[in-house]
Amino acid sequence: MLGRLTSALPIALVLLATPVSGQGLYVGLAGGLNRATYRMGSAGDQFSGHRLGLVGGIVLGWDLSHVWALELEALYVEKGFTKGSDYQMHLGYVEIPILIRATLPLVLGRVRPVLHAGVAPAREVRCRGWSTGSFDSYGLPPPRQPLNCSLNRTRLWDVGAVGGAGFAVGLGDLTLTVESRYSAGLADLYPTSDITWVKNRALSILLTGTLRVF
Repeated sequence: MLGRLTSALPIALVLLATPVSGQGLYVGLAGGLNRATYRMGSAGDQFSGHRLGLVGGIVLGWDLSHVWALELEALYVEKGFTKGSDYQMHLGYVEIPILIRATLPLVLGRVRPVLHAGVAPAREVRCRGWSTGSFDSYGLPPPRQPLNCSLNRTRLWDVGAVGGAGFAVGLGDLTLTVESRYSAGLADLYPTSDITWVKNRALSILLTGTLRVF
């Protein structure tokens, strides 16, 4: 068994390093769902409630070899968090993921596994939400109040560490990819607070279609 693995290793290294004749530029569209939350630290490390949103945008990539590619994306991503039924914060970010993508040479028909990792600089472009107070003395539910976003976060920029995996299907010059992606925000969104820190977390399911340009 060890001998077989040893003999297969040089073949795998050649596949990783060998360029393909069709290498070059590709462009496409991506869209899917995003499950976001805040990770907060104060008395303890905890997660808030999740918010389900949309993610979508454009993809630009360059195949470096049979396996490796560099990819630049421009996405609109809905994030935020909830706290029970009385608090919701909805955030919208423009993200620019910069990714290294590996399409593994493990062919299952037209399907190949895909891994990717990188960073995603982001800028908040939208914030809204609402909160409710306590029930009044008559037991009536309190009215919703518009959320003052500046009281819950003061930093609008973020940088996420991104990683994920999925499967790609090649159809000539067209490639369809289904992938799961996790993004961990590195910036404290509430640096003016002396009692807590707040960071974005998000899990996305994306469907991407790309077309080779040359």
